Amino acid sequence: YIDGIFYANHQHITDKHLIQLGTMTAKLTLATSAFSNTNAKRYLDWDLKHAPSVIDNKITFIKNGKQRQKIATIRQMLTTQLVPFSDDLPHGVIHNDINDYNLLLDGDDEQANITGLIDFGDMVHSYQVNELAIACTYALLSTENPLDVIKTIVAAYHQTNALTPTELWVLFPLICARLATSVCNSAQAILDEPDNDYLLISAQPAWQALDKLLTFDAPTVGFELQR
Repeated sequence: YIDGIFYANHQHITDKHLIQLGTMTAKLTLATSAFSNTNAKRYLDWDLKHAPSVIDNKITFIKNGKQRQKIATIRQMLTTQLVPFSDDLPHGVIHNDINDYNLLLDGDDEQANITGLIDFGDMVHSYQVNELAIACTYALLSTENPLDVIKTIVAAYHQTNALTPTELWVLFPLICARLATSVCNSAQAILDEPDNDYLLISAQPAWQALDKLLTFDAPTVGFELQR
């Protein structure tokens, strides 16, 4: 048991916390890089390595035409900026779910520090950079300047565990892919449980984040992250 406040419920997230998140994620990647287990080599819809096929299989669950076109745009982004480079990405066992309800802080003020990470149920052998992409994805939800959030976390990560140029190039598409996977899975779940209002509410921040991220040119972001 780890005592603390969920990152999602903390009202005073600052750059200090983003830096701590990047550093912690880098240390976790380094710590698990030598770990191997056959059970980790499994299929999960939430494994971003499979994001292209997950989107292909589930995009039809999104009934809103404009929203479906946004997911199609991300699918094309993966075709051009992820798939051709995937063979060059380092692999390893990752936590695979550093979201804002799995991160804990030791207080509710600006002086609080990130102290814990819970829920290792989605661990999988995949691209190591997915760990960083997922951490960035949930940290940027409901923020005004998502690109600044990404850059702050990535810079801190890079200082502890240097990213390859290829990892930096595919990071932005992977962040978008996590959001796309999330809304596709939510859309499928809503069809199965049409009276579950929570599913609609939980998807809203992801769609809002996608709207902001799709205003950026993915290759340009890739070049910026490499500078």
